Amino acid sequence: MLNQSILVMCGGALGAWCRFALQQKMPFQWANVTVSTLLINALGGLIMGMLAAWMMSKSVANQALWRALLMSGFCGGFTTFSAFSLEMWQLLQAGKPINAFAMALAHVGLSLLAVIVGWYAVRGSLH
Repeated sequence: MLNQSILVMCGGALGAWCRFALQQKMPFQWANVTVSTLLINALGGLIMGMLAAWMMSKSVANQALWRALLMSGFCGGFTTFSAFSLEMWQLLQAGKPINAFAMALAHVGLSLLAVIVGWYAVRGSLH
């Protein structure tokens, strides 16, 4: 359990640093949506889908360690769902419910699509 906790912390630190670096490179907005948050969530979904598919070829013991490091750790630190939620709340507070709804559809839809693409990208290469 302690080893897994350390792996989650290390992966989370790396994921958070990667998110910070990407946000610094893409500070712009489009239609009141922070583009870096949208892209980071989509990329996080892609990585998560690829990892979930890749994990199927690992032993149960190895799955636990890889999940801790990469899925809970890196992806947990990298994706910005909490930032997304705050941005949604700010749009709602600003009286822009249509923008908030469009933002929710874009984030969820693109992230789900990215998970599916990541899954098939890896599963297709194994067969």
